[in-house]
Amino acid sequence: MRFLPTVVRDAQHGCRVLWRSPGYATVVILTIALGIGLNVAIFSVVHAVLWRSLPYPDASRIVAIEADTRDIPSAYAASGTAFDLRQASQTLVDIAQVEGRDASIEIDGVMERVAAARATDGLLPLLGSPLARGRTLVSQEDARGVVVMGVVISHELWQGRFRGDEKIIGRHFIVNNFDVHVVGVTRPDLRIYLPPADHVEERIDVWLPMRFEPSRMYRGSAMVGRLAPGATVAAAQAESDALAAAFVARYPGAYPNNQLRISIRPLSDLVTRDAKPALMAVAGAVGFVLLMACVNVANLMVARTKTRDRELAVRRALGATRLRLVRQLLAENLVFTVLGGAGGVLLARVGIDILEWLRPLHLPRQSEIAIDGVVLLWSAGLTIACSVLFGVAPALFFTRDALGQPLNSGRAGSTMIRSRTLQRGLVVAEIALSIVPLVAAGLMLRTFTNLLQVPIGFDPSHVVTARVSLNLDAYREIDQRAAFFQQAIARVREVPGVDGVSVGGPLPFAPAQVTQRYWRRDDVASAPSLGMQQAIMPGYVSVMGIPLRAGRDFSEDDISHRRSVAIVDERIAAQLWQGDAIGKRLALGGTKTLEIVGVAAPIRVGRVRDQSAPTIFVPYHVYEIEQTLVVKTRLPTAVIGPAIKRTVESLGPGRPVFDIRPMSAIVEASIDDTRFTMLVLSGFAVAALLLAGVGLYGTLTYLISQRTQEFGVRLALGASAAGVIRLVAYEGGILTGLGGAIGLAGAVGVTRLLRGLLYGVTPLDSVTLVSVAALVAAIAVAAISQPAWRAARIDPVDALRAA
Repeated sequence: MRFLPTVVRDAQHGCRVLWRSPGYATVVILTIALGIGLNVAIFSVVHAVLWRSLPYPDASRIVAIEADTRDIPSAYAASGTAFDLRQASQTLVDIAQVEGRDASIEIDGVMERVAAARATDGLLPLLGSPLARGRTLVSQEDARGVVVMGVVISHELWQGRFRGDEKIIGRHFIVNNFDVHVVGVTRPDLRIYLPPADHVEERIDVWLPMRFEPSRMYRGSAMVGRLAPGATVAAAQAESDALAAAFVARYPGAYPNNQLRISIRPLSDLVTRDAKPALMAVAGAVGFVLLMACVNVANLMVARTKTRDRELAVRRALGATRLRLVRQLLAENLVFTVLGGAGGVLLARVGIDILEWLRPLHLPRQSEIAIDGVVLLWSAGLTIACSVLFGVAPALFFTRDALGQPLNSGRAGSTMIRSRTLQRGLVVAEIALSIVPLVAAGLMLRTFTNLLQVPIGFDPSHVVTARVSLNLDAYREIDQRAAFFQQAIARVREVPGVDGVSVGGPLPFAPAQVTQRYWRRDDVASAPSLGMQQAIMPGYVSVMGIPLRAGRDFSEDDISHRRSVAIVDERIAAQLWQGDAIGKRLALGGTKTLEIVGVAAPIRVGRVRDQSAPTIFVPYHVYEIEQTLVVKTRLPTAVIGPAIKRTVESLGPGRPVFDIRPMSAIVEASIDDTRFTMLVLSGFAVAALLLAGVGLYGTLTYLISQRTQEFGVRLALGASAAGVIRLVAYEGGILTGLGGAIGLAGAVGVTRLLRGLLYGVTPLDSVTLVSVAALVAAIAVAAISQPAWRAARIDPVDALRAA
């Protein structure tokens, strides 16, 4: 510990250096804060989303179970498949199913929509949910057929709507028009982390009981389980492969083309599957920004330390060892870095607040993103690493034995030349490092632009949507429900500002879509194909702006007479009847035969970036599903939304109208992951560009100040101001060109990792590469101009007098 007083003295000296040069200190600290702050913010996200284990007991043994059939990868499981697997599997235990639901609750006469889920008995115990009060779900006690009797509620709902009622167990309230009673309250911090495709929200306010049913045709539930003691994912997968073959042999009609694959994967992997590529790309980009910040600070410190070379030489001549001088310079750097690191943590906190405000839809586990102990430890390590990274080069360079030279000469000789070479090398490195995040951001910008221009087949502009659920007790028959929607359409059409109205479901880009097998009814030998299905009412095609290529829309007469009709998109018409589909008969789902009355243009319904399967439109009575109101209007949603809500709810649906938003917002949400990645990478690219520009400007300014006498002599001997400008511009151009060439070569290799995130563009996109090169050139011109102009205005007399 004898060296500790020396370290303290070195740190005190560093504080005095900081105090004497506030401008220099501010630039260094802000640069460090920017690099560290961005890295800490991204590390907080990556740590919470990708690296931290799920907050469940023995989380590493919890697996997600997916049932893959032909043309439907990662599909939901049928309840019968889950039941069979639970009975037969030896490697999986505690298998449970869960389905996300919208629930309307009514408490003390006040109705509202909350997030709900149906779950089999074992789900909450599987997730290690010791309840705050009461017991977990038991379907035999809490359900009578489809009638819900008992529910579990969230701690937040208990404290909010029930005001923390101590007698909450047994208390009755209304859920989806059913009278239920509370059997349990979950712990305050319970969050559900399932793959985004499962559409189960992180915070569930109402848990509804669900039973394992023998049905193998309806697919709508996510399935999770726990590995048995001693079992591995590989062993469970091998067993499931054998069981899948047995299930297909036993129930051949339940699986398209006799194909079924049961996939077993760790739950944590599936939760982050969609977000991981983008997060890794962002983490890589922010790493380049940190390296640039370090190079920038190293460059500043080279310039700063060069002004102290005589001081260091005197210390060396008086007996100070090289190690002692290096330690002093590193201690001084540490003072700057600690202050920059502290500022970086504050900047990271702002970044996390911005993330909470943005709430990207594709990013899981957002509630767990925080600056915790692990993040602070990372911040401390990063601060120390940065201090060493940008402090070692100047410290080693300016403490070499040969640097006694400043004591022997008033002019710089080889020392000056070597320091200039070091600074130029740092500028080249900085420009090269800036290219990679710029190219990455450019590729994502091109991807986002391409997605905005993808022909989705319908026109979402000026369409407002509103989800409508019905009280099934009040509307028991399908004819009653169809009549309600017809009445709702007629009433909303009378609202001022409404140009057209209809209903349909599920809408394009809704979280859950319906798939159906279809084939020609007169060709029993043909293999079934899979299409996307929407159940609609008359006018839907017109309101959504879907072009009809042939035939007609559904009519009120089709609805009143319950005709078995359908509209197919032109891909199905071309596939089955070479385009001539009107009047032909389509087999749908194995039980229905529909007459084709219309052919529509293809639309995309899954994701904007995916070419969807063909679409089949059927009337509401052919396939009943929750409907969404679609309203054509030029009024803002904030104006028309309340009028729609009042009008529909005045008809007494028994449940509130909710989720009122523009159709354009739904389309935009479908590319939210691309938008988020583009915005983040663009922010990092701007930071990288600024750092590169500042580094180039600062280095040229310093080098020109060191060459004042040289430029004075040149001007005195007849050189023109234009000649001096060309000399400085040439040096800046060489540094920029060399750095740009190295950076572009590196970007070509690194950006290949973005291939899975791109759409309509390749990692070697020439437009992006040329644009980045032009942008860097423009920043270089701006950074070079002022130092070059200053060099040309040097007074030869003053320069020679100072020699």
